[in-house]
Amino acid sequence: MLHVRRLTKRYGQRIALDGIDLDLAPGETLALLGPSGCGKSTLLRCIQRLVRPDAGDIVFMGQSVLDLEGEALRAYRRKVGFVFQHFNLIPHLTALENVALGPLMAGLSREEAFSRARDALERVGLVHQAAAHPAAMSGGERQRVAIARTLAQRPSLILWDEPTSALDPVLVDEVLAIMAGLAASDETAMIVVTHEIPFALEVADRMALMDQGKIVAEGEPREVLFRSEAPVARRLRKVYEMRYAGLYQQVLSRRGRNGSPRSRSVHRPPERPSALAWI
Repeated sequence: MLHVRRLTKRYGQRIALDGIDLDLAPGETLALLGPSGCGKSTLLRCIQRLVRPDAGDIVFMGQSVLDLEGEALRAYRRKVGFVFQHFNLIPHLTALENVALGPLMAGLSREEAFSRARDALERVGLVHQAAAHPAAMSGGERQRVAIARTLAQRPSLILWDEPTSALDPVLVDEVLAIMAGLAASDETAMIVVTHEIPFALEVADRMALMDQGKIVAEGEPREVLFRSEAPVARRLRKVYEMRYAGLYQQVLSRRGRNGSPRSRSVHRPPERPSALAWI
């Protein structure tokens, strides 16, 4: 479905992408992890043709997309949706109008475009907010409208650029639940740039780790995270252990409110392997 070959992008002396190779099958979900500035967002923007790479090729459904222009490029972008970090909704339009705008610009009738938009809002649980403007919504609701806007285009591939990074922690789960549902349906392929390690482990079919403009590890998510010897994998294992595998809870459980030790231990779920075993 998608084949990226030797993709390179420079900004002055800085190499953002350094010979990236990547393949994605129809319906597959790929989680893309790595430190800030390693090239993850640049890769997505090159795939969507928001940024033109300096070298390499991107082949989508058998056709190179690097030379597409005009209507051919617009048609390609309708097949490849993009969910941004910061929603990018049009403030003076309602949720329904924001979602319907893409289908209208693609040439659908007003009736069909608004029908698609309403269906997309229903899929993300926001049909009751159809008449609301972005300023009246929470961050989580605005991001769900942005997701509905992408779904209304009925893309074959969705690119997610850290879609939960601008949300309060309590709002993250509602967006991740929608993404997990899309991944389980296999109706569209997805590349997800994320720092949500548990989501990547549980939902993605494959995981790729980027560092300094290169993909340094790729494969089944648990194999990549817990067995790769790449430095970025080691750092992510430590993050996983500290945030998600119970170390903070263990430290706190051994101390009372006044700082005195406590004897009660905290249970660690057996299905989550200790990342420290691989360091």
